[in-house]
Amino acid sequence: AVVVSVDYRLAPEHPFPGAHDDSFSAYRWLLAKGADPAKMIVVGDSAGGNLCLSLLQRLRHEGLPLPACAVAMSPLTDGTFSGPSIKRNDGLDPMFTAAGFHRLAPLYLADEAQRAQPLASPLFGELSGMPPILLTVGSSELLLDDSVRFASRCPGTELQVWHDMPHVFPLFEFFPEAVRARADMARFIEASLKAGL
Repeated sequence: AVVVSVDYRLAPEHPFPGAHDDSFSAYRWLLAKGADPAKMIVVGDSAGGNLCLSLLQRLRHEGLPLPACAVAMSPLTDGTFSGPSIKRNDGLDPMFTAAGFHRLAPLYLADEAQRAQPLASPLFGELSGMPPILLTVGSSELLLDDSVRFASRCPGTELQVWHDMPHVFPLFEFFPEAVRARADMARFIEASLKAGL
């Protein structure tokens, strides 16, 4: 497979919607180069998971072809941080605190009222007509309910909640669960590609 990693602009130097515009431009560039969307998979973790899920909605809104599927690991889907797990798992999540999230948010999107718009918070967008989506998240994460609520609203989404796993754990080779999670992702992608043929 050919992998394209988008070097999108980062906050605080480049706040919202710079990263989203870069992701959208990269996808359009791939289409212009002749890439077959039926063979494309969009993948992201954490903030990249947010970009991944927002991109799908933007592509549909713009009338562009959607990829075969998407995989998001521990995605941020709610920029307002209204999910119950933000408070419930505060102190359990080994990587983040609720206070830290609230301190960082203005560096990305200063206007608090705009954080609920679908491009910033894909949870609040129109979620019908999406390709198959796999969400992977740990049970102790602050962002657990970002995935749970997204999956409950988006038809065809498969949700995997892994017990006591930290943020984006599939990227950490030393977790046996990470190896199993990546194998599940591979099976999901293969099945999605076959279904689209």
